[in-house]
Amino acid sequence: WGVPMATDIAFSLGVLALLGSRVPVGARLFLLAVAIADDIGAIAVIAIFYTDDLSLGYLGLGVAVLVLIVASELSALPGPFNGWIPRVFSGGSPLATPAAPAPESPGQVGGRMEVVDGPVLVRLENVVPGTVIDVRRVAGRAVGVLAATGSEFSYGSGEVRAAVVAGPVTVELPDGVVPATLIVNGATYLVVDATGIDVPGPATVAIGESLATFEVPN
Repeated sequence: WGVPMATDIAFSLGVLALLGSRVPVGARLFLLAVAIADDIGAIAVIAIFYTDDLSLGYLGLGVAVLVLIVASELSALPGPFNGWIPRVFSGGSPLATPAAPAPESPGQVGGRMEVVDGPVLVRLENVVPGTVIDVRRVAGRAVGVLAATGSEFSYGSGEVRAAVVAGPVTVELPDGVVPATLIVNGATYLVVDATGIDVPGPATVAIGESLATFEVPN
């Protein structure tokens, strides 16, 4: 009885194909979805009832793969589970709620680049002394820099480079993507990796949602 389970809906699809355009598209899509679910059920019936030795190890492996696929789909969608898998495997907290990417303020321009994973490098050049740099962790998969109008941006493999004309400057590092490094005028200011945050840059202080805030020294 496992065999007709796997073939009955396929037969129905064949009949619909003969009827052609006289069958609504919605009905065909519904029957196709039922066919997929029915075939999965048929495979399960054959695997469970038509075997003398059920391998619990392989069954558990299949369930684990299915759970990982569902989790990866949730991780790619907007919402509270966005980036969940990268944060877990990078040592971050899956319950942490990063800030949303900030809109450009009047007089600012933004440069953003989508990334899949690390390493990520943000390089700020020509930053004048006294410029305030605010580094934030944001949701999504975009690393970005917001700076004064006239600043120029270039993009490479996992790297955003900005020639800054004036501050303040906002740096957005995607949550769960590590390692991420901020370099200002050739000096390393901040490194985020799987073990935590290292802040070798000058005059740093965490404020609110910021990872760190810097004031470029003279």
